[in-house]
Amino acid sequence: MMLHAWHGYRNYTWGENEIKPISGQPNNQGIFGGAGMGATIVDAADTLWLMGLKEEYEQARDWIRDNFDMKKKATGTLSVFETTIRFLGGLLSLNALTGEAFYVAKAKDVGDSLLKAFNTPTGIPKSQLSVQTGESQNFGWASSMSILSEIGTLHLEFAELSRITGDPVYLQKVQKVRDVLDKAQKLDGLYPNYISPTDGRFSGSHISLGALGDSFYEYLIKAWLYSNFRDDQARRMYWAVSEKIQEKMVSHSRSNLTYLVELRNGRAEHQMGHLACFAVGMFALEGHYEKEPARKARVQNLAEELGRTCHESYIRSESHIGPEMFYFIGQEDATAKQTGANGYILRPEVIEGWFYLWRLTGKQMYRDWVWDAVESMEKWCRREKGYVGLQNVYKPEQGADDVQQSFFLAETLKYAYLTFTEDTTISRLHRRVEEAKLEFGKACEREEALAEELGRQEAIYDSVNKYLHLVVKEEEDGIRADWQAQDEARLTLGGVETCPESKVPVLVTSEQAYWDPLLKWFERSLCAGEAAARGLYTDVSTKELSKLLTTALRSNVDEAFREWKDARVATLEKRGRYRELQTQSVGLTIGFYDSKEQTRAD
Repeated sequence: MMLHAWHGYRNYTWGENEIKPISGQPNNQGIFGGAGMGATIVDAADTLWLMGLKEEYEQARDWIRDNFDMKKKATGTLSVFETTIRFLGGLLSLNALTGEAFYVAKAKDVGDSLLKAFNTPTGIPKSQLSVQTGESQNFGWASSMSILSEIGTLHLEFAELSRITGDPVYLQKVQKVRDVLDKAQKLDGLYPNYISPTDGRFSGSHISLGALGDSFYEYLIKAWLYSNFRDDQARRMYWAVSEKIQEKMVSHSRSNLTYLVELRNGRAEHQMGHLACFAVGMFALEGHYEKEPARKARVQNLAEELGRTCHESYIRSESHIGPEMFYFIGQEDATAKQTGANGYILRPEVIEGWFYLWRLTGKQMYRDWVWDAVESMEKWCRREKGYVGLQNVYKPEQGADDVQQSFFLAETLKYAYLTFTEDTTISRLHRRVEEAKLEFGKACEREEALAEELGRQEAIYDSVNKYLHLVVKEEEDGIRADWQAQDEARLTLGGVETCPESKVPVLVTSEQAYWDPLLKWFERSLCAGEAAARGLYTDVSTKELSKLLTTALRSNVDEAFREWKDARVATLEKRGRYRELQTQSVGLTIGFYDSKEQTRAD
C-alpha cells in the first residue's frame, strides 16, 4: 500500500503537496497556502525509512535536501498548525531517525518562518500566516478566535527544535502559550475550543475531544513523557482535565457502547468524531503510566471501551470503514446513516488507537481490527494512482473525494505497519536506552568523584598557601628562620598524609600533622633525581620552599581541574546520547517519531 501510494505521487505530482489519484493532478489548495512545497515528501519520508524502503527514502531525502525551502516556496497564507505537524514534525522525525544534519537546518527554517504567528498580545498564535509578509490572521468562521487544538499542538515540535538547535526561543514561545492556557478561567475544569489571542480568555462554551479540541489533550501527556516525566505542569494539567473528561463527557449508548460527548452551553451533544478516537491511545497511555491501582484500572478500561466503540463505527458501515462523525441519537448508534458527516478522508485516529491498545495490552483482537480496516481501505479506497477518501462509507460505490492526504502515508499506513512489525526492534531500542543510561550514570559518578577531588585539592592549596604565607612573613619579621626548628609547627587544614595510590596529600581526621609528612610528599612528587628535591631542610630557604610547595600544590589543582573538565565533557556526550535514544524510545510510545526494523514493506 505504501509503495502504491508513493509511486502514484512520485510519478504524477512529484514536488507538489498531494496528489488527486483519480485525475492525476496536484492538490495544492487550502492549508498550505497554494504553493507546491512537497508536503507528501516531508510528511511521509520517515515512514519510508521505517519500512526500509531505501530507494524511495533516498528520493525523498534528496528532494528535501535540494529543493525544500519554506521561505522561498511558501505563498499565500498557510496553516500554522498543519505546517507544524506535517513539515516541522516530519523534519524533526527524520533528524531523530537518521541523524543527517541538514534536516536540522531545514527544520530551523520552518520554525523561524512560523515565529511571527506568535506576535500577539498574549503570545497565542493565530491560525494562518503569510510567510512572505509576516501577517497572521484567524479564521472568520472562528470569530477571529484561536483554536485550542491548533495552539495546543505545537509544543512537542517546538520543544524538540529548541533541544536540537540549542536555541530556547522556540520552546519559550510554546511554553508561553501553555502558561496562558494553564491560567485561563476554565468551564468547570474543562477547556473550551476557542480562545482570544488578545486577552487570553476562552470564548464560547463548546468543548470537544474531536475537531477543534482533540490533540491539545494528547500533547499534554506526550509532553510529560517527552520530558522524561519532568514536565510537572503538563502532568498536572493533563491529569486534572482527564478527571473532568471522565466525569462529564463519558456516556453510554442503548447498546452499551461507551463514547465521548461534546458539550455546548453545558449540555451534552451525543456525537463522537473519527478524530475523537485518538483518545483511545491517549487513555491507554495514561492507564499505562498511572500508579494508583483503582484509577489505572478505570482508565485502561475506558481506553478499551472507546476502542470497541470506534470499531463498531467501522463494522456498522457497508465499507467497514468509519464515518467522519457518528451519532447516538434516535436510530443512530455509532452510525451516521441518517444524520450526515458520513465520509472518510483516510484518517489515522482509529487505527492509531488500536495500535496503542495492541502494544500496551498484547491482545490479538486489536491487531485483527487493524488488519480488517487495512483490507477495507485496500478494497474501497485504492485507485490507479493512489488512495482516495470516500464520500459515503455506507454506500462506498457512490463516489470518492479524489485526495490522497499526506497524513495517509505519514500516519495511517505508519500505524498499520507498526502494528504488525515484530517487537524485537522495540526491545533492542529499549536495551540501547538502558545501556546508554548505565554509561551516563557511570560518567556522572566519575565526574562527581573528580569534582570532589578537585574541591579537596583546592582546599589543600588554599589552606597550605595561607599557612606558608604566615610562615614566610614570620621569617621576614625575624620570628622564625629555621625549618628544622619548626617540627612542632602544625598545619591548620586538618592534617595531611600521603596517599600511595594517587600520590597526592589527603585530608585526614587528625586535628594536626607535622610538616614532615608534607615535605616527604613534596619530595616524592618531584621528578626523580631532581636536585631541588634533595636536602630540602638545608639547601632551600623558607621563602623558596614555600614557593616550590605552592607551585606543586597549584599544579595538583590544575591537573584535577583538567581531569574533571574532561569527565564533564564525557558526561555531557553520554547524556546527549542517552537523551537522543530516550527521545526515540519515548517517541515510539507517544507516536511523535518511531524507530523500527528496516524490513521491506509489502
